[in-house]
Amino acid sequence: MAGKPAPARVKIWRGTHYLFYTDFRTGKQHRKTCESLKAFNAEQRRELQRQYRAKEMTEAAEVIVLGRRVSGDAVLLDDVKAYLDDCNRRVETRMSN
Repeated sequence: MAGKPAPARVKIWRGTHYLFYTDFRTGKQHRKTCESLKAFNAEQRRELQRQYRAKEMTEAAEVIVLGRRVSGDAVLLDDVKAYLDDCNRRVETRMSN
């Protein structure tokens, strides 16, 4: 079962600095080089990471307002609710008989 996605972060991968971030609208993680985002030194990379974390928080709030799910537990929650609804329906049927 998937959990909450990790916040935006800068990592060195194969000798190049990459920014890893999550797009909450699609639910996918993306990877871009810091150089392509015009961040060449440590200070610029920290600022880039801060901006993308703020962007993620804004997108997560927008997704919640639109009624879509952000949590990785959404599928499990739906299954539990369906099970409880089925149990309640069976109890009502037995009580009426």
